[in-house]
Amino acid sequence: MKITRSVWALALVWVLPPSLLAQGSIASWGYDAYGQVSNTPPWTDCVQVAGGGRHSLALRADGSIASWGDDTNGLVSNTPPGTGFVRVAGGFWHSVALRADGSIVAWGLDNTLQVTNTPPGTGFTQVASGWNHSLALRTDGSIVSWGYDNKGQVSNTPPGTGFVQVAGGGYHSLALRADGSIVCWGDDSSGQTSNKPPGTGFLQVSGGAAHSLALLNDGSIRSWGYNGQGVVSDTPAGAGFSQIAGGGWHSLALRANGSIASWGWDANSQVTDTPLGAGFAQVTGGSDHSLALFSPPDCNSNGIPDIQDIANGTSSDCNANWIPDECEIADDLSLDCDLDGTLDTCQLNMDPSLDCDGDGTIDSCQVAGDPGLDQDGDGVLDSCQCAFSSFCISTANSTGLPATIGWLGSASISANDLTLTASDLPPFQFGIYFYGADEWFNIMGDGVLCIAPPLYRIKTVVTTDVNGATSLAVDYNTQPFASGAGQVAAFSTWRFQLWYRDPTGGPAGSNTTDGLLVSFCP
Repeated sequence: MKITRSVWALALVWVLPPSLLAQGSIASWGYDAYGQVSNTPPWTDCVQVAGGGRHSLALRADGSIASWGDDTNGLVSNTPPGTGFVRVAGGFWHSVALRADGSIVAWGLDNTLQVTNTPPGTGFTQVASGWNHSLALRTDGSIVSWGYDNKGQVSNTPPGTGFVQVAGGGYHSLALRADGSIVCWGDDSSGQTSNKPPGTGFLQVSGGAAHSLALLNDGSIRSWGYNGQGVVSDTPAGAGFSQIAGGGWHSLALRANGSIASWGWDANSQVTDTPLGAGFAQVTGGSDHSLALFSPPDCNSNGIPDIQDIANGTSSDCNANWIPDECEIADDLSLDCDLDGTLDTCQLNMDPSLDCDGDGTIDSCQVAGDPGLDQDGDGVLDSCQCAFSSFCISTANSTGLPATIGWLGSASISANDLTLTASDLPPFQFGIYFYGADEWFNIMGDGVLCIAPPLYRIKTVVTTDVNGATSLAVDYNTQPFASGAGQVAAFSTWRFQLWYRDPTGGPAGSNTTDGLLVSFCP
């Protein structure tokens, strides 16, 4: 029997916000013509959910199964009673379940022997279903398939052992080997088997009607096969995902924080009605509906889900990732280097000045780890005490502009790479750099002396170029920098200025730049 997609009626939605959901409860959304959404039971003891064609299943904590939605061929009414079940899976018109003893039970439509040919005995660890076929994984890592075989989804089941997971698509199947590589077989009409990604490092596989997807060990997702409605091309980028699920023509993924991403076919709001928030533990897709199991973490073991702790202010979540800050810190103490109970990243967002060198680490923590980074013991990284700023105002010269002093390199004494610069000077004139400790204001030629005596002259005379610029490399190992009253040392602060000739600029024939304040560091 060929299953075709039809555009069904507008979906109803049975989704409560996470703040109103309870541990072990179910959120359902999407196509609801058969009650597969609105008849979702209100239990709070569910441990797994599964979506079928137009029906849904849930496994409860006591090992019993519930089914709801389309009851064609007894999909709901023939659900096996009792307890002792550990896993459920939904096909389009049939369902399978795994018992704790490793045996399998199937029920529903049996037109292609997807029920009758269920393998007997025990020793199975997983079950999965496609549209009209099923798969099971044995304890030895081998796979058995049964049911509809129109595309080789049964007869081409790979032999051997070493498999760790199985998944069913529409008319194709997937399996994951222990080395993290993927095997696909069955229908390949849209490349859903042949276009599988090569290599290893995959953690989970899942199938949709004619597409497939896989989760990598870095938390990123790969999709391939039929790309209608962007079910492949709209696969979310990036890492941070912990589980994937294929629906009919849509897909879902669970992020590490328990929030859900959906993409693909959305005619019945199976994408747009995806519940917001975090705290979900599992997602699954039916043909045109989806389910999610809400199992919010309680990382601090206070009996209250983390999201409720965050909502009522019992726990802080300064980085808005739905994980209480105290739990992140408990898992990785390096996230709170100063042990104040606040994530370092949040402290830096609130007060960037705590990280003067911009390396992402609070300065006080760097100093605590290496006191040598704060030789003067003032609580500030020595490297951040290297600073430059302008002061004083120069007057216009013959170019019509005031000359400006600047710098290249750093103010680190050990680096010894400071170069003083000046610009907007008259071309081909000589000048002298000088420095002193204190700011002052007095007339000097046609300009302003911005530095109070005593003044220390840098002996090298400079000459401006055709563009009216000049520069001078400073060497702290020479006089007057090296010793005496003008010694330039770590943690000292000096003011620099340039006097220069300007014969046509004014009556005095000379002028000065503005001032440069330099705070030196080791």
